[in-house]
Amino acid sequence: MKQFSYMYAFYKEFVYSVEEMGQNLDQIEIANEVEKRLGKNNYNLDIIRDMIVRSFKYKKGLSLEDRYNYVRGMIYSSQYLNEKDIDDLEDSFRKAHDDKILAQSLFAIRPFTDEFDYDYFLNYLDNIRFESNEDVLKNNGDLKDLVKKAKEKYEQEQFSPMEEPEAKEYLDEEDEENEEEEEVENFKMRDLSIRERIAFFFDYFPVYVQGITKHKNIKKRSNEYKLVVEGMKDYFNYIIHVYENTYEILVKDFIKSSKNLTLNI
Repeated sequence: MKQFSYMYAFYKEFVYSVEEMGQNLDQIEIANEVEKRLGKNNYNLDIIRDMIVRSFKYKKGLSLEDRYNYVRGMIYSSQYLNEKDIDDLEDSFRKAHDDKILAQSLFAIRPFTDEFDYDYFLNYLDNIRFESNEDVLKNNGDLKDLVKKAKEKYEQEQFSPMEEPEAKEYLDEEDEENEEEEEVENFKMRDLSIRERIAFFFDYFPVYVQGITKHKNIKKRSNEYKLVVEGMKDYFNYIIHVYENTYEILVKDFIKSSKNLTLNI
């Protein structure tokens, strides 16, 4: 078996050039030390090594302790959303969109009206989707607006790495908390359209951050909290970016291959 080398991994993944490698030998030692510390509690070194190498692509020049906590944050974030979800996206998309339906005429699938149904036509693809659980996510208008609002809310969260993100108000009210718990028990991600899922990911990530840091007893306003949250946010921002781009590629490909030429001509 070929021995793993961070020096080779950093070069292969374009983290450092050959010239830069000699100037950052201390960072290679830090990577090895972080692996040792994380490897004491888990045998999956391939996953740990991948996270360590990726952490250098996100942020360079961290101390040993900061690197350790930053990678921990990435690992915690990967439990919320990861590459497997991106791999499953195409299958979900194929199930949610049926070209056989789009190939039919509006006359065949819509009730008669003496006015052109602008909303339905403009949201043609979005209307061919999973059934939504309206008790969990309220779809106010176009699904693109739903995602946009969720992204804006996430970007305005104002929870800096030194601050604990605020949970939803229902978490502070016992009655509302019980009601929400009942909803979550009946909630499944497959009940949402893909756009609704993306909005959900943005909307509930701050709550997940709070839950993880509380569960791991990470004190807010500590340097540990700062680096763990930074790792969680950087990993999430990367994954959700790839997830959204993959979805847009699937949509464009689907429209181009659809027998409903009205969608793109």
